[in-house]
Amino acid sequence: MKSTFAKRFRVAQQRMETPVLYFYSPNPLEVDVEVRFPQGTVTEWFPRVSFAGPARAPKVFNVPGLKHTDSFIRWDNVMIRPDLKHDELKLQHDGKKSHYYPAREAKANPLTITTGKDAKKLTETETLLFYRGIGNFDSPLKVTIRSDESRVRLQNTGLKPISRLVFLEVRDGRARFQTIGGVKKTAEVKWERGKGLRPMEQVSQELATELISILVSEGLYEAEAKAMVNTWRDSWFEENGVRVLYPLAQDWTDGVLPLNLTPRPQELVRVMIGRAELIPPSTQRNLAAAIKQYGDQSTRAEAVKLARAQGLGRFLAPAIQSIVPSNAPKEVRLAAQRLAISTRLPQNVGKLVTSKH
Repeated sequence: MKSTFAKRFRVAQQRMETPVLYFYSPNPLEVDVEVRFPQGTVTEWFPRVSFAGPARAPKVFNVPGLKHTDSFIRWDNVMIRPDLKHDELKLQHDGKKSHYYPAREAKANPLTITTGKDAKKLTETETLLFYRGIGNFDSPLKVTIRSDESRVRLQNTGLKPISRLVFLEVRDGRARFQTIGGVKKTAEVKWERGKGLRPMEQVSQELATELISILVSEGLYEAEAKAMVNTWRDSWFEENGVRVLYPLAQDWTDGVLPLNLTPRPQELVRVMIGRAELIPPSTQRNLAAAIKQYGDQSTRAEAVKLARAQGLGRFLAPAIQSIVPSNAPKEVRLAAQRLAISTRLPQNVGKLVTSKH
């Protein structure tokens, strides 16, 4: 895996988490692949790419109105190899458990990718092309929660209806979900927070079946859909929080992530699932209180503890910064930034950081 820069402490409006490209051809074929990300930065990829740009990543990625970075990656001379057998492939594996490896279960045509020249020449065998990134752009679904937290409002700002959505709540190993029919413009979901939660082991297969069904209806092969759901299980099924999962229209995907293939394929199907994380009003109030506490040096440890108690996991840092308006006083914005960083550090390191500022 190659990273252009570390994402750990970068806060962005959107995270592009698991895009993969599968290829199918009846005969061996060479293809050049370019993925562009005009409103973001591609941060990781696998296998090694031929080219990636821009040469320098932006120093700051959490500024509203950030200019486009026009990021791109390119794999040249990718050989689609239907003549290779999956059970004979020697694929790279770091020996660790990763949620990315199940993406190989789709059994698409094997690929061989050669990059570099002479001593730096490298040929890799894989069954997919993988990349990730972060960006600042608006998704077509806007989700808001009523102040009394009794209902969730869904607003589709896209040009096409959203076919099906899944409303999911996870809390400490228990979960519940409900499927929402197509949303043309707006819809509301009744929500009784924490009510009807069941052990995740009871919910997991039902949820997986529903997501696989959505992916297949959008155009994926069933094996691809199952592989994708298996890559999402640990984050979508296990992470505490409230979220809405929904398919994105292909024309929207084409606009946000232009994909160029040479030669052009006879058929191109692009299916992406959007994930909207919800921050309930009560949680926002607690985070605002934590930011205020962090502004006082004597209560910074309590502020970090309060923020972590909201159970937002890896979404805690972006959640902290998302509730601070751009016109907030400088000291408030600075406290939010430092609190967000402190919550991402190990607890003993966080104490050192909070005592320095």
